[in-house]
Amino acid sequence: MDRLAQTGLVQNPIRFTVPELLKELKLTRSKELYDKIQEWGERMTQTSIVSRGIIYRKSMKAYIDTTEHVFRKFAFIRPIGKKGRNAVIMCEVTLEDWVLENMNQRYVVREDLNAYRRLSGDLAKGIFDFLHIWFNASKGLPIERSYTLICQRLGVTEYPHRSRIKNTMGKALDELVSIGYLTSWSLLRMKSTDGFKFGLVAGKELLRVLKLSEKKSLVSGGTSQITFENNRVVEELVALGVSRDKAVGLSKLGPEEVMLDRIEYINSLIYKKERVGQQIDNPAGFIIKLLENGTQVPSNFVTSRQREAILEAQRKERELQEQQRDIEFAYHQWCANHKKLAVARKYAPAELEREARAKLPEFMKEYPYMKRLQPEQRIRDAKMIIEKEIGNELALPTLEQWTEMDEYKNVQNELF
Repeated sequence: MDRLAQTGLVQNPIRFTVPELLKELKLTRSKELYDKIQEWGERMTQTSIVSRGIIYRKSMKAYIDTTEHVFRKFAFIRPIGKKGRNAVIMCEVTLEDWVLENMNQRYVVREDLNAYRRLSGDLAKGIFDFLHIWFNASKGLPIERSYTLICQRLGVTEYPHRSRIKNTMGKALDELVSIGYLTSWSLLRMKSTDGFKFGLVAGKELLRVLKLSEKKSLVSGGTSQITFENNRVVEELVALGVSRDKAVGLSKLGPEEVMLDRIEYINSLIYKKERVGQQIDNPAGFIIKLLENGTQVPSNFVTSRQREAILEAQRKERELQEQQRDIEFAYHQWCANHKKLAVARKYAPAELEREARAKLPEFMKEYPYMKRLQPEQRIRDAKMIIEKEIGNELALPTLEQWTEMDEYKNVQNELF
């Protein structure tokens, strides 16, 4: 990136010394690190990438199916006649054409090496890369991503149980929260299909890097070539792998809400095919084809927008019901307090006991069930009957009348 900023062109081979690399990584020079760097270079050269619509060639404006490498060659150059600490070893990297081409076309994602270096888990490091792409597409707004899709992209085992997911990928997300790249995350059930999804909220550090990329993208003259469409359809399509230029064109095929529903339905078709082992080699191309062919959402498919409307209506109904229960409880408490005050004004505790014993024979005739009670329970129920009779004499207001009184307004302020 330094060479690109200085000369406007990155060319093979790219050379740097081991001390320069260690300085960037903030590591102290040691023989073990020299061996690790050599091992890293060899591994990068030997690693193959089998792309099925993943590698993008900016000059061709197309995703390609190919088998590629990142490093075409890696050399560890040791000066002749110099040994020990005085020997400055040079590394020489020859990049593959697709990497070099995308760099020179400025088709890159800016990432913060300092933040990456603070991560210890491989899973957190893998998710770190995707966060830049996902939140760049959403312009920093909260997102949801399928747990199954994340596992497939990272090549890790998918677990069916919530506790196991939290203990594996959840810990990786916690690590990303600790460095400020996520504010929070949540594990949610998928609504339209089986499985889980993650709700992710971008952290301050990630938003800072995205803002920096927007302002200081690596282009000639320092002017930004990144443009953001204020369109959720474009954001969703880009997140699913469609190029931004193509996404802008597709977004014009219909109203925003209609297009979002169509994208969600087509995405569900992809998921269903994958569930039965019918892997789609180019999901982005599949989405483009169906959108251009005018695929519509069937009447029996409930979209997220419809589900959210239903859930919102249910939530409001529950709130009203809870509010009504609180009001009724407060009313009964208010009535009970007034009845207790009326009983206390008429009888002292000892007098109420005597009155209950005196009226017990009468109550046992009127309420036959009392004959089956123990003596102390009969006295208790006799007191309750007396309290109820006193309460009935008060002519307390009904619930509807009470809600019009000042007492209700005082209680309402306490409740709500």
